Amino acid sequence: MSEYIFGWDGDNGMGLKLIDDIIAGRKTATSSYKRYFDINRNEETPWDRLGKVIAVKDKYGKTHCSVKVERVYLWSLDEPPAQLVKEENFGTDTEAYVNDCLDMWKTDMPEDVQIKPDEKLIAEEFVLMK
Repeated sequence: MSEYIFGWDGDNGMGLKLIDDIIAGRKTATSSYKRYFDINRNEETPWDRLGKVIAVKDKYGKTHCSVKVERVYLWSLDEPPAQLVKEENFGTDTEAYVNDCLDMWKTDMPEDVQIKPDEKLIAEEFVLMK
């Protein structure tokens, strides 16, 4: 089974908060920068996961739930899709959503790597499996 891992060393509990949000139905999508998949070509891509059930794990490898990927698409920070913003529980506040993404990702990117406004991202929308 494929897996999503939420959390990283020094995340101050963010990974577990995201998992709690998935279980509570507040988080129904996840995004990452496309360049990650361009660099790691031997890894499973989001399009490979489309229609599959994915285990949701924390940074220690514990499975908390499973989700099914229903939609995958490209987007950019300067034009976040309204549906994604809504599904990530930001209503219509695209600016707040983009700022939240940038805050989260800055801990994951080396300091010398800049995320540009037209950065290509990949979103995966999912439903919680009961």
